[in-house]
Amino acid sequence: MDDRDLLLRLRLARARGVGPRAVLLLRELLGSLDPLLEASPGDLEARGVPPRILHALADPALARRGQAELARVRALGATLLGAGLPGYPEALLALHDPPVTLSVRGAITPDDARAVAIVGARRATPAGVEVARALAADLAHAGVTVVSGLARGVDRAAHEGALAAGGRTIAVLGSGVANPYPAQHAGLAERIAQAGAVVSELEPDAAPSRHTFPQRNRIVAALSLGVVVVEAGPRSGALITADLGMQLGRELFAVPGSVLEPLSRGPNRLLREGAHLVESAADVLDVLFGVGLRDDGLGALLCERTEDDAPPAPAGLDAVSARVLGALTVREPRPLERVAAATTLGVDDVMTALGRLELAGRVRASVAGYVKVGA
Repeated sequence: MDDRDLLLRLRLARARGVGPRAVLLLRELLGSLDPLLEASPGDLEARGVPPRILHALADPALARRGQAELARVRALGATLLGAGLPGYPEALLALHDPPVTLSVRGAITPDDARAVAIVGARRATPAGVEVARALAADLAHAGVTVVSGLARGVDRAAHEGALAAGGRTIAVLGSGVANPYPAQHAGLAERIAQAGAVVSELEPDAAPSRHTFPQRNRIVAALSLGVVVVEAGPRSGALITADLGMQLGRELFAVPGSVLEPLSRGPNRLLREGAHLVESAADVLDVLFGVGLRDDGLGALLCERTEDDAPPAPAGLDAVSARVLGALTVREPRPLERVAAATTLGVDDVMTALGRLELAGRVRASVAGYVKVGA
């Protein structure tokens, strides 16, 4: 592959009146986009290529714009992927309008085929933020890539939970990769690029708009095996992502909430319509992989992680205690057996570590199980 392939796709992606759907239909018409590089305009016209495509191919301004964009992407240390070219995520081809190009800061790896989207309200409640963070951490610990949209609230919590667990996460932007939105999340975007990928189909410096977020949502849904909704109003963008996921045949999940909480209306509606109820990451893993956090085979089946892969232990803790502490959350009590399954440690070792953590004031025990003390 040379730059001609990428520049062709950039030219089509930025041409007025073309768009992703037209490019997909063009690929189906010609079998690939290669003839656009090889055939004469007359031959292409005879094969049914529309005039607006022929105009885009002949427009020198579009050619210069594509060259400038490719140079900008590379100057950022990012990679440009093109539909139909090596490295382009196969999952996106399920869309009726797959992105023609995709700018990627970081890297999309084969392991990212095992991904789950966590989406929800921007103005999430503290409980919603905690649930999203805990779900993401547990899924990431199990070797699942967490996909979200870098927005405030649930999205941010999902990315942070995955990062805290030492896992992978992908942020799909409604702006360019050089202009993450909101601006306050620029630092988070940098961390995600180091431990996963920040992606966008827009020009690198593009600003967000009300049209680009629904476009972003379709990529979030397509990259994922399932979509989990944590708090969402009745007109939330998270519900758009869920609907798109359903159209793509993805599994839908929702975290139930109080009927007194307005942000529970979205998830509760999805549950009434048949979404899977989620109380923990185990519920997601059971549906998608036939294995949950309580299963002994989780480590071998999903994450295949070694001790060397584990994140460093917090100061003052041995490795076993750090693993046990990482399996706990601040709000949701977890019984001994579930902690043991999540850490793949023996029950005796977990009990000993919990005792040490409780004495150190890092863990509190209750009838329902154990919770982490503090952040």
